[in-house]
Amino acid sequence: GPDRILVGKTTQGSLFRDYPVFWNNYRDYTPRKDVVEKIAGLRGSFDILIFFGTWCKDSVSEVPKILRVLDAADNKNLKLALYGVDRGKKEGLGMSEKFSIQRVPTTIVLRDGVELGRIVEYPEKSNEEDLLKILGKKQ
Repeated sequence: GPDRILVGKTTQGSLFRDYPVFWNNYRDYTPRKDVVEKIAGLRGSFDILIFFGTWCKDSVSEVPKILRVLDAADNKNLKLALYGVDRGKKEGLGMSEKFSIQRVPTTIVLRDGVELGRIVEYPEKSNEEDLLKILGKKQ
């Protein structure tokens, strides 16, 4: 049941299926259209890593919004990887150590393996605006 903590790499589909609260919050979020359109138009390839806890209320509130933004933008240049962590912030693959994950959710944007920026817990403005700002950075 929902007491089970998801640990390791997962997909959006299985997250939504196994933890319906993530799906409900995804469905209920409407990102700003103008910002989404800018994300949709970005060129160059990016990796977006999201570290989150199914046990963490900030993750339950924020991760669905980021997923909604990425789906709305539908930009094939943005490659998503989702990592569920335990309460020790570990996912068992060494990724949380590699990226020094202290708090969740943490969303990291990489371009050619170089970190452009991260959103830790709550965004400064909104998830879509913060994401666009990071994606728009020149290395």
